[in-house]
Amino acid sequence: MIHLKKFLLPRFFRYTGYTLLLIWLAAFIYIIFAMSDQFYDVSWISAEVTMLRVSLLNYHLPVIGFILCLISKEKVEDEMSLQLRMQSFLLGLIVIVGISFVLLIYSIIWNPMQIYLSRAGLPSTLFVVFIVHHYLKWKTSRYEK
Repeated sequence: MIHLKKFLLPRFFRYTGYTLLLIWLAAFIYIIFAMSDQFYDVSWISAEVTMLRVSLLNYHLPVIGFILCLISKEKVEDEMSLQLRMQSFLLGLIVIVGISFVLLIYSIIWNPMQIYLSRAGLPSTLFVVFIVHHYLKWKTSRYEK
C-alpha cells in the first residue's frame, strides 16, 4: 500500500478536477435550459460536430474531472485514506461489472447493434467511486471527532 503513494498526483490536481466538474455541470445546465434546441440541431452544422459536442460534454469532461479528483493526494495521506480509496475503487469495479453485464444482456436479448451503449459504464463508475469515496471520508471524519 505504501508504494501506491508514489503514483498519486499532487493535491492541486484535485482542484483542477473540481473545476472541470463545475464547468461540466454549468455547461450541462446551460445547454439543458437555455439552448437545448440549437445544441442538438444538425441542420446548420454537421453531425460529426454535434457528436463531438455530445461526446465532450457527456463523456470526456466528467471522466477527466473525476479521475483527477480521485487520484490526487489528500491533505493528510495515511493508511486510512489509502484504504478508503481502495474500498471505493473496489465498489466502482463491482458497479462497472454490473453495468457491463446488464448492457450485455440488453444487447443479446433486444438489440445486438446497441453495444456502443457501454460507453456509459466509465462515467457512471467514476461517479459512484467519487460519491462513495467522499461518503467514506465524511463518515470516518465524523467518528474521529
